[in-house]
Amino acid sequence: MQIQWLVFVIAASLGYIFLRPRYVREPFRVAGALLIGVVAWGGAMGLGQRMDSQDGPRQAKAGQKGDEGGRLNTSKESTDLAPDQKSRAARTRETRTANQDDAIEQAWREAERIREEERCRQDLRCWAKKHKLDAQAACMRPIESLAKYDYKWIDTWDIGNPNFSRVRWRNQETGVITYLGDDIKFQNGFGAWIRHTFACTYRPATGKASAEAYPGRLD
Repeated sequence: MQIQWLVFVIAASLGYIFLRPRYVREPFRVAGALLIGVVAWGGAMGLGQRMDSQDGPRQAKAGQKGDEGGRLNTSKESTDLAPDQKSRAARTRETRTANQDDAIEQAWREAERIREEERCRQDLRCWAKKHKLDAQAACMRPIESLAKYDYKWIDTWDIGNPNFSRVRWRNQETGVITYLGDDIKFQNGFGAWIRHTFACTYRPATGKASAEAYPGRLD
């Protein structure tokens, strides 16, 4: 079983290397490498099953050989053991087939998840909704740090988190989004509170965010 998994890892790694990013997008490159690994794993499993089927007759022949005085008993024992050996071989094949089916199903699920994520990534609304909660947590500190003196949130629907009113692509190719809102006030040097509009750029790949703000509200 360890050899088959080693074959899977090597084949998947080679597939990932040969599927060049210049011609294949990263999600499909990963899915293709997984499928190559599964095919190689299945081939190794089939080879192992054939070797097991050949070992059965060899073991039966070896059981029939012995010293001259024990030929009759050895032949009888070989006859009794043959059905048990066949049963073990059948159970082994069933177990390997079940493991192979599970690996294939898992690979297809991962490929489907990657395809679904890629479809969502092409839709700004879907992608922004998917990462909104993480963006709120990541954007809060960068926005608040823009205050020279003090800040206070207003009209926030979720206490302690910024309320995003709009969203736009910063870089669609890399999935970077900019969330906008105007539910914050910054205090100036005279103690007056001035409402500001903020723009927080969130990078889902790293979970990092950066922000900027300017006086006034969103149009």
